[in-house]
Order: sequence, then C-alpha cells, then structure tokens
Amino acid sequence: MRAAPHKTDSVVLVTGATDGIGKETALELARLGARVIVHGRSEVRVAAAYEELQSVSELPPPPPVIADFASLAQVRALATELGRRGLPIDTLINNAGVYMKRRELSAEGIELTMAVNHFAHVLLTHLLLESPVGQS
Repeated sequence: MRAAPHKTDSVVLVTGATDGIGKETALELARLGARVIVHGRSEVRVAAAYEELQSVSELPPPPPVIADFASLAQVRALATELGRRGLPIDTLINNAGVYMKRRELSAEGIELTMAVNHFAHVLLTHLLLESPVGQS
C-alpha cells in the first residue's frame, strides 16, 4: 500500500533527519512533494542529508537547521531562526532522540535522555505554536 500524497508545497520540519527513521521520513515526504526542513546536530551529517534530500525533491528544499537538543538554549535559538525565516511550518515531526547507557546531564543539568527526547520537543513545539511560523 502506497502512502497518500502529501499536500504539495507544504513545509515539514523533521527533527533528527540525518539518520534512521527521521532521514527516511524526510526523504519520502520530499518525494511526495513536501518542502522538508532537515534538522540535525552535526553540520557534516546535516549537509549530507540535505544533499540527498535535494536529489529527490522536485522543489528546492528550505535550508536545513542545526541545533543540539541536549541544549534547550539551542532549541530556543532554532525556533528563533525558523521565525526569522518566516516560512510557515505546516507539519512538525518530533523525531530526534538519544539512547544513553550511562547517566549524563545536558547543558542545563537535566538528565540527557529526558532533555533530548522529551523536553527539547515540548519546548520546540510550544515555541513554534507561539510564533507566526507555527500558525499556518
């Protein structure tokens, strides 16, 4: 069964889109006509995922974004950057995540798995809903 076509020209932000499920989701949405914003924490991996996305997109994808979700300050900066761009986001796919074998703390002193997998997504979602880009 093939997925239903996505609304052409819709803008989708996929967090953690440089590998695994996030990358495959971003690529498939681009194939279906969405304009996908690639997010990741590594400049090199974001650039590689963005290049691959360009090869399957009919329309040029929006520039990618880089933010490490281990830092809530970087999540805030990401939301500010997206707001500055003024490109309305139709869909947000909160996919980024980590699996830690040992207890580690984020930049703000929060257990890292909770910071990245939960708090960063909640914060980003709320910031985008409060901004004009999240109200398309």
